[in-house]
Amino acid sequence: MEIDFQTVLPVLTTLGFGGILGAYVQSILNKRKEIDLQNQSIKENRYRSTLVWSRCVLEPKSFKQFELNDPNVTNLRNEKEIKEYSIKKVYEFYYNSLLYAPDIVLLRLKEFLNEPNKQNFFNMAGSMRKDLWGKSNLDTKELMM
Repeated sequence: MEIDFQTVLPVLTTLGFGGILGAYVQSILNKRKEIDLQNQSIKENRYRSTLVWSRCVLEPKSFKQFELNDPNVTNLRNEKEIKEYSIKKVYEFYYNSLLYAPDIVLLRLKEFLNEPNKQNFFNMAGSMRKDLWGKSNLDTKELMM
């Protein structure tokens, strides 16, 4: 059997180029997926912090339940100071969220800041949950305790 190099060479070249191109595209997709996962993790941590500080606004006594990595925490002496500091932290998260949170999360955060209550807290938490995981089959009343 005789090999016709004029026929085989273009086929091998095409396969080689296709393999290189495929590897390059796969590399780009993997990098993009890695960045998306990192962004998701950062957003989740920001939302978690927002919820913790929001909970401290609603119930300053719950302050000691949380592990807060904030050097100013040790200076807070009473519930009034805890609540005032916590609301400042939630405002800080709101302004930072303008960069990455979807409209519904911003609106729910704003509602909570304008009127901090359990209903608005759970509305905000539900919108964050939906943003992070894409869907939620629970409504706010089901989430509330």
